[in-house]
Amino acid sequence: MIMRLYDKILEEVRDEDGLVVLGHGLGAPFAFANLVDSVLSNSSEGSIVLGLQISPALAAELSRHVIESGKSSSAPRVITSDYSIPERREVYAFGGFLAATARILVHDFLRSVIPVNKVVGIIVNDAHRVHETTAEAFVLRLYRKNNKEGFIKAFTEEPEALRKGFHNCEKIMRSLYVKRLFLWPRFHEVVQDVLDTRPADVVELTQPMTTSMLAIQQSILDATAFCLGELKRANRNVDLTEIKIEEALYRSFHDIIKNQLEGVWHTTGAKVRQPLEDLKFLRKLLSNLHKLDCIQFHELVESLRQGDGFQSTWLMTREADIVFTLARNRVYRSTLRCSNTMEAYLPAEEKENGKENYLQDGDSVVVSPVLELNPKWNLLEDVLKEIESDGKRIENPNPRAIIFVRDEITAIQISQFLCKGGEQMLVDDFERFLKHRSNRLYRNAIQKSMTHTKEDIGDSSGGLQTTLTQFSRAGEEKNRKAYVIVRSQNQEMEKEDERTVTVAGPAGAATRTEDKPDLSSLPISASSERAQTKVEIVLSIVSNIPGNVKRLLDDLQPSFVVIYDPVVHCVRQVEMYKADHPGQQLRVYFVTYEESVEQKRYLYSVQREQEAFEALIREKETMIIHANQEGRLEDEQLE
Repeated sequence: MIMRLYDKILEEVRDEDGLVVLGHGLGAPFAFANLVDSVLSNSSEGSIVLGLQISPALAAELSRHVIESGKSSSAPRVITSDYSIPERREVYAFGGFLAATARILVHDFLRSVIPVNKVVGIIVNDAHRVHETTAEAFVLRLYRKNNKEGFIKAFTEEPEALRKGFHNCEKIMRSLYVKRLFLWPRFHEVVQDVLDTRPADVVELTQPMTTSMLAIQQSILDATAFCLGELKRANRNVDLTEIKIEEALYRSFHDIIKNQLEGVWHTTGAKVRQPLEDLKFLRKLLSNLHKLDCIQFHELVESLRQGDGFQSTWLMTREADIVFTLARNRVYRSTLRCSNTMEAYLPAEEKENGKENYLQDGDSVVVSPVLELNPKWNLLEDVLKEIESDGKRIENPNPRAIIFVRDEITAIQISQFLCKGGEQMLVDDFERFLKHRSNRLYRNAIQKSMTHTKEDIGDSSGGLQTTLTQFSRAGEEKNRKAYVIVRSQNQEMEKEDERTVTVAGPAGAATRTEDKPDLSSLPISASSERAQTKVEIVLSIVSNIPGNVKRLLDDLQPSFVVIYDPVVHCVRQVEMYKADHPGQQLRVYFVTYEESVEQKRYLYSVQREQEAFEALIREKETMIIHANQEGRLEDEQLE
């Protein structure tokens, strides 16, 4: 079914050069892989198709795709800086689909290392990144200058990027030397026909946030609005009239403001730059409010006190006080037990204020742990129980489910929750938190209490130990299921790289299901030998490598999928997998927080994509195309 979509795209772009814009997750690289196979099969031996902006990880994914499709001749070969010039000459002489960086191709075009007459065309991936000053645009200029017959076809899955700036799409198309624009949004008739014929059984689950989380979220949003106002007052060159507060929740907002101040950025002072930095930190807080547990989020908020955060004006607002207070109260509540009965049980934070000698003999700090659980964990537990019961109903004793998460932190957090339980996990983190607590008030209070009033400190610490023990027993007594944990692991967290799947078996021994060199793999956790595995859980980190999600689904063929973190291109790849396997039963659980920024971001991402395509459709009708925009005509022919 998916190949029918790619065949339709191939029919449209085969005879004309152009820029192909697809919706997120629809697999632009696999569309041009189909095109490359068609071109090479109809070209003479030794013909070359060059690929720009194709990473080694993407090239490996494309190789697996074309080999499985029986088209191994069109598998890309990556040329890196490790190749010497004679070695590159040999590779070029052999021909095929060759992926190289712009720097290598510029050198080889200028030094005539590459036979230009054998290059039948160039494929440009991530075309939205190509501008007239980029090295990729220079490669295309050199190619078109020396080869007037070859094709240039560009692909991208970022329609929003084409709307940035004034007539940005036209500028990119001029840099690409193409004059046709092909649009393939999710609402395209062919795409809908392919993906909506036999959709998966989707269960949308919304989890209400706790009262504290709702209050923190609203306070951060109010602080964001405050920083936007400060930014507008600090510089009148910043135009925020058409910018919604939702825009400030995206990383691209920082680039939008910097583009508006491009000419005067070097003259801007702290009054402009500080609100921008505050908006970045507030955006980070909003993302981590739903992702981190209460202790990790509290430590993140407290880190603002230790850095240069006190230069931020929003910290002087009431919203900042709410964020700091509620973030602490989600973890623990502390009271100061004073020897003076008139001041007994005052909040310890009110006594701090740098007054190191305020505490008197007999004073002590009583810390009462709260340890608020992440509400999504309980919802995930309910989903897994439902999967187990459905597995029994369909006579599948070991149903397999894949949980898609956004990043490494969430993957480790979920694995610990499945194996330890939420209560025990927070208890362990809280004990670590207390050991590293560096607040002078608490340290001095405990030292003085130990010296002067052993009975008080005994009562206080005993109460704390009792509470922690109760939490521990609650986690131990709960009859938790044993899960087999499977995880995808990056070689380097900072880079998008290939992933390898590691299975942690009942004994904790790791077995590799895909043996690839130079990739490290670490099992997140293992189930107990004594427990019988009920549900096999696969934790997968959603990457930006196209087809990564669908690849995992094709390999494991699960009956259940849990989208723990809503990501648009992940949802689209699940849809594509179901379209490729119409006869397979697949249930998808879509888990979000109710009335949360997480949910609004996902919905706003879908809305932004649709609005971007609608704007491109209107722009396509009035687009000005130069007569020689493809660069095929000589100056004499133009005259």
